[in-house]
Amino acid sequence: MTEKEKVFAALCKKEKFTKHLFFLFLTILPFVGLICISNGAVDLSLKKVLSAVFSPGKIDTTESLIIMQIRLPRLICCILCGGALGISGAALQGLFRNSLSDPYMTGISSGATFGAAISIFLGAGNNILGFAGTAACAFIGAVVTALIFFCLLWNENKVTPGFILLAGLSINLFFSGLVSLLMFLNHEKLDQVVLWTMGSLASSCWNEVLFLLPGIIVGCALLLFCAKDLDIISIDEELAKSRGINITKCRYTILLACALTVAVTSAFSGIIGFVGLIIPNAVRIITGPKHSRLFIFSFIFAAAFLSICDLFARCVMPPAELPVGIITSLLGIPAFIVILFRNKS
Repeated sequence: MTEKEKVFAALCKKEKFTKHLFFLFLTILPFVGLICISNGAVDLSLKKVLSAVFSPGKIDTTESLIIMQIRLPRLICCILCGGALGISGAALQGLFRNSLSDPYMTGISSGATFGAAISIFLGAGNNILGFAGTAACAFIGAVVTALIFFCLLWNENKVTPGFILLAGLSINLFFSGLVSLLMFLNHEKLDQVVLWTMGSLASSCWNEVLFLLPGIIVGCALLLFCAKDLDIISIDEELAKSRGINITKCRYTILLACALTVAVTSAFSGIIGFVGLIIPNAVRIITGPKHSRLFIFSFIFAAAFLSICDLFARCVMPPAELPVGIITSLLGIPAFIVILFRNKS
């Protein structure tokens, strides 16, 4: 065993602690969910929330509608989007061996923003295949951007962390420039684009849950499949090659999974910053760097974190509602500064 492997093994020796923590958070997440559903413009008791979920006929129809058609799908969207950003951030930080890596660094979110901007400026239909026109156009923009990103990486000899980073940065800047051009040419709808980029889950519904679920499940499954190989790659690439790991294939799989999760989350929630950056770093301190554990805990922590942030967004300035991206940024910037100083030391 090499010196790097010994250090990695020592950092991973937290099995009993993380098992207890896992079961603790499995119980805390439903509790956070109940708090989020019961609080808002109309406060509801926990008893009414549980009755609406398990015995729908026993409470007032209006209260049942608020819980089952508004707050419950919104909570599930928070869990799915937050968890997807958390696990994607953990994967990219392991892949690049850089704790400042973020799910949006592939540039796919900029493509989603460009698609949403086109929809807003052209006044696209309110409904496309059962989904909001802006969300549908944002998803198309994200998919097109993902295809461009993978075309740039087609030559496997160039698939290095540095090249991936530069490719993502180039795409990000290109589509950000196009969005800025659209905003300059159409001042009347400028505020709508800016509001979309702040990130919000206000439009959450069951259709959105059904769209998010398959993409996020597939993306998370692919990342968990790569977890063991990523452990070795994050220690040393030469060691990974000596163990017979196909590094290029692993990178493509991780990037594909992250592209899929970022595409679906960006299409419906806009840009929600810092969740995929700060949560994996916080979780890594508790669980160690073993990615199979890191992925699961990052999903749980990020889901709980975004749910709480969304609750604040709904309750801090009633009856108005803040974009949840503002809340995550206000909480994330101090944490980001701490990460910077921690890396420096």
